Amino acid sequence: MLSFVNIKTFLPYFFRKYLQIAKKFCIFAHFAKLFGRLPGISSEVLNFLTIWLRSTVAHWRQMDTLHGNECVPTFIGSQGCGKTTFVTRLLPPELRMYFLDHLNLSNKFDKEMALTSNLIVNLDELEAIRPSQHAALKQTLSKSKVNGRPIYGCAQEDRPRYASFVATTNNPHPLTDATGSRRYICIQIPDGMLIDNTGEIDYEQLYAQVVYEIRELKAPYWFNPNEVARIQELNLNYMEQKDIAEVIEVCIRKPREGEQGIRMKSGDILKLIQKEYPSIKSDHSTKVHLGLALKELGFECKNHSNQSYYKVVPVKVA
Repeated sequence: MLSFVNIKTFLPYFFRKYLQIAKKFCIFAHFAKLFGRLPGISSEVLNFLTIWLRSTVAHWRQMDTLHGNECVPTFIGSQGCGKTTFVTRLLPPELRMYFLDHLNLSNKFDKEMALTSNLIVNLDELEAIRPSQHAALKQTLSKSKVNGRPIYGCAQEDRPRYASFVATTNNPHPLTDATGSRRYICIQIPDGMLIDNTGEIDYEQLYAQVVYEIRELKAPYWFNPNEVARIQELNLNYMEQKDIAEVIEVCIRKPREGEQGIRMKSGDILKLIQKEYPSIKSDHSTKVHLGLALKELGFECKNHSNQSYYKVVPVKVA
């Protein structure tokens, strides 16, 4: 495992090289050339990926030490379509030693080493991450530094985070957490199509453009609120398809013995559910299935003025 000192020593050389190239280059199409290898990509998603790549390089340069780059481009496609090859090739050959293709979320030391000792970490098979690990993943993505005592060290010290994340999956609906979907930029590779991993990538011009944009043009390497909202909207297509009973149990529960609970109409329960699962529709069929599921799950129901009221306790979702 490479130590963070290796990265800290190597990156100044890397950026001196590309700053020199940045002064000479004149073509500004290198983001499109790179991400245009992805079949069917829209100009909107290409822009999101461009911002992510700027953020990736800005965090390598430690331009923002208060926030981690918590956005994760997520490549969705069938096995063999070229996802892993593409994300590996995001790094030029001289930096590829700092690419990690697996993260052990169960081990605190491994997670911290991944953040400080790598530049890009691939969350391979995103949907395989267990529900119990989602909180750990959120925390890892948002960390801006790692604090701990180094091996053979005598005192705690802060170590900078360099790593940004990507993810690959075969599952067309890999997102399970509606509240955390803003962290993912989903890129669907159409069935039967392959990512173009042929030919060389002009890394000198590509990274010269990135450095030029964040250093000279002061181009944003963060997402504004409108872009975040749009990412969440697009991600509705990639949310896990849950049974209505599963969704109910995520959002509300029955009062425990001695607990008061509150009375809610089924329509209000549906609105509460839609805050966590915006893709759930408000049509008649959904309302009927919601009522049947509430009764099947044993929620106490009373009718008043032709309305059904259920005794529930809303569950706060992390």
